[in-house]
Amino acid sequence: MNGKAKRAGKEILNKARTLAINNKIPKHLWPFVKESIVRILNLLPLTANKRNASPYEIFAKLVGVPETSVKPYIRYLRTYFYDAYYYVKP
Repeated sequence: MNGKAKRAGKEILNKARTLAINNKIPKHLWPFVKESIVRILNLLPLTANKRNASPYEIFAKLVGVPETSVKPYIRYLRTYFYDAYYYVKP
């Protein structure tokens, strides 16, 4: 009865497991990996939707978000365990 939900959950777990193993992320951080996978999947366009829109875009149009904010903002996305630098003004 809930085949689509099971398939979606399996896809999320497989992607999270792959990402966690590939980046050597400890098991106690896996819930955060799953959360980030879901967030990324919501920002990616899907072929099942009309015009290959992402779930974020569809929701934004339904809620009535201004047209300038309909496209998802993805510049904040980073990879796990990357080197970060900061600048201190003199």
